[in-house]
Amino acid sequence: MSMYFYGFACGIILFPLPDKLGKKATMTWLMIPFVLASALAVFGTTIEEKSVGLFLQGFLHLKIMVSYAHMFELTDESNKPFCSLCINTFDISSVSTQGLAFFFLTRDATSYMEFMWYLGTAATFLYLLVVPESPRWLFLQHRHSEAINNLNYIAWLNGSSKRIPISAQFDFLEQAII
Repeated sequence: MSMYFYGFACGIILFPLPDKLGKKATMTWLMIPFVLASALAVFGTTIEEKSVGLFLQGFLHLKIMVSYAHMFELTDESNKPFCSLCINTFDISSVSTQGLAFFFLTRDATSYMEFMWYLGTAATFLYLLVVPESPRWLFLQHRHSEAINNLNYIAWLNGSSKRIPISAQFDFLEQAII
C-alpha cells in the first residue's frame, strides 16, 4: 500500500491538467491508464508487478481528486454534504478494507481487489457518461453556449425549474446579464 502513496505524492505533477484540458477530458484521458494500473495491481503475479500497479494507481489518483472538485462545482449547496459523504465513504472504505484484509486475512486479497477494481471502473464510466464538463472551465475557455447548456442540465438534475437563456450575455466577472 505504501507504493500507492508514493505514487500519489509523485502524481502532483498532473494537477494542472484539469485547468488545461477540462475536468471531464482529464477524467477521460486518465481512465485507460488508471484501469490498466488497477489491473496490474489486482492481477499482477509478483510483488513487483503489484507494486508498480499500486504506484501507478496513486500517480493517476488525480482522477479521484477531479471527481471531488467537479462534484463540489456541480452540486447544489444543500446536496454537497451528502455527495461528499458518498465519495469519502467509498474512498476510505475501499482503502481501509483492503488494508485490514491484507493485515488480518491474507497478503493476497486478490478477490477483494478484483471486486473493487470492477466497481471503481464501472463508477468512473458512469461518471463520464452522466456528468457534464465544468461550466466554470467552459466559461474560461469562452465556450459560453456549452457552459449555459451544462448549467441548465445541472439545474434540471438538481430539481430547479430555473434556466439561463442561451442568448444570455456575461460580463468580465462571468455573471449573467439577462
